Amino acid sequence: MQQELGSENPELSIKILGVNELGHDADNALMTADRDLPWLQDIDDDGNSSSDTWDSWDVTFRDVIITDSTNVQVAVYNLTNNDLANSDNYSTLKQLLIDSASDTSDPEVELAAILDQTVQAGSPLHIPLNGLDPTGGQLTFSVESSDSLVTAEVLEGNRSLRMQVDDFGAMTFELFESRTPRATSRMIELAESEFFNDSIFHRVINNFVIQGGDPTGTGSGGSTLGDFDDQFHVDLQHNRTGLLSMAKTTDDTNDSQFFITEGPTRHLDFNHSIFGLLTEGEDVRATISDVETDAGDRPLDPVVLHEVEIFEDIENGVLMLSAAEGSSGSATITVTVSDSLGNQASRSFEATVVTDLDPSANGNPFLDDIAPVRMEANSTTSFTLTAQDAEGDAVEFLGEDELSDILFSSQIPTLPTELVYSVDATTGVVIVTASDNLIGEHQVRVGVRKPGTVGNDSTIDSQLVSITLGVITVDANDHSSGTQASDGTPDTISLRRNGTDYNVSVNGEIVRTIDESLVHAIDLVGSSDDDLFEIDCSNGPPVMPGGVVITGGSQQTADGDSLSLHTGSFLSVTHRFTDASSGTITLETNAPISYSGLEPI
Repeated sequence: MQQELGSENPELSIKILGVNELGHDADNALMTADRDLPWLQDIDDDGNSSSDTWDSWDVTFRDVIITDSTNVQVAVYNLTNNDLANSDNYSTLKQLLIDSASDTSDPEVELAAILDQTVQAGSPLHIPLNGLDPTGGQLTFSVESSDSLVTAEVLEGNRSLRMQVDDFGAMTFELFESRTPRATSRMIELAESEFFNDSIFHRVINNFVIQGGDPTGTGSGGSTLGDFDDQFHVDLQHNRTGLLSMAKTTDDTNDSQFFITEGPTRHLDFNHSIFGLLTEGEDVRATISDVETDAGDRPLDPVVLHEVEIFEDIENGVLMLSAAEGSSGSATITVTVSDSLGNQASRSFEATVVTDLDPSANGNPFLDDIAPVRMEANSTTSFTLTAQDAEGDAVEFLGEDELSDILFSSQIPTLPTELVYSVDATTGVVIVTASDNLIGEHQVRVGVRKPGTVGNDSTIDSQLVSITLGVITVDANDHSSGTQASDGTPDTISLRRNGTDYNVSVNGEIVRTIDESLVHAIDLVGSSDDDLFEIDCSNGPPVMPGGVVITGGSQQTADGDSLSLHTGSFLSVTHRFTDASSGTITLETNAPISYSGLEPI
């Protein structure tokens, strides 16, 4: 019973009283010291030498009385009759004791202590927050800084990832979904497919990293999903223990392998993509880091990652502290955790801002994500590269010639002679020229580095840019009036085959006629009007390789945009909904008609 009560000496909300016979005091010498129950002493109130107290309580010799905290009798058991040998009586008494030992007050929300922190100016620090709601409810965190010198922010909208490691325990990480979505979406997809289950941590270097994610356990394996581009965020720097980051061989070769840091590893900044922070299980990580390894940093005894799961963590969070480059001083940071009923707990700590003196802290610049380029055949277009540098230093943009001297030849796309591009090293302006009726999908590679830098691919950041040639884009303003889009009047944009041409009309006026040999895809773009997109299949459906892409704009009414497919006869029509207003329609085996922002369909 003591185990069920959870304590050898629980605080009880009931009283257990023995009955002392008239004429015997509770402290008589026959009673064993320190083992007596509190006694209900029988007395003779009216002087007739008979029990009065016993009669009023309806008890007798060797009764044990159970009362509540207000001295109201709730049960009586007689030891002479051996009442507690009855299983029902015993169970009732047992439950009374358990219930009385339970805390009936409202459970308290808890927040783990947060140590004083040192924040390096220009290098934001991420700190795990550990809350506890005894009822298992959702917790929310808020934060205040006593000085604008230190900016404090609780990250929101992220899911968490839990690694269960055989013989070691669990590690929980909050994912940075809004900051590095390419990395987090890949890890979520792999985790949910059980890709990581029963793999190993194949590389363990104490005071540096523990690394896993390779199903072969050799360090050279990966998934069947292929590589994806690096993705960086200026606030995510390798400045602490417990950061979850992508492992790779060369630029943009991220796949499934990851590592967890031990201590600052600033030379990895903006070279490896950080996508999470350890919020629970630091003791597990530290124990794994201390395992014995061979000369190749492989654990002598396998460290098995039994299972990885994605979940919504309702008790833990991540706090980010940041201070501007060149600043110094301190601030008091107060974190508050609240439950759904308004119960709260708070912790305060000091954040001291110091100069970032790490010799490897001046990380590389990195490119902002570049949107795919869609352009007509036999045309020239341009776009401008932008980049970020944590220290605000100048950058140099790179084109094919510069990148060919740094990267492997396999990383530089081979382009047809009809497609050329150039990159202005200072302004980042990229000019793309297509000729000789070239259409289709192609890629070019661009990059950025610190001016004057020489060396291998760890000194640059590069991206592959998708270039699609032969894309015809039409919106309502292609009408001869030039003012049809967003004028408050619904527009009709129609596509129709006419022999070897495609005709595109706006409100009954043909605005484009294009030979099908020059068309890879057609983009129909809506506006804030309630537009109707028509696909006229009277002369057959659209058969361009890249299909039709329809994009609705923000709508003025609840009806919104709509899509109409009419005329023609088909053996099969497949309609796939991505969500309420996005999806694809495939006519027989032709390229799909994809749409977004349309309703009804």
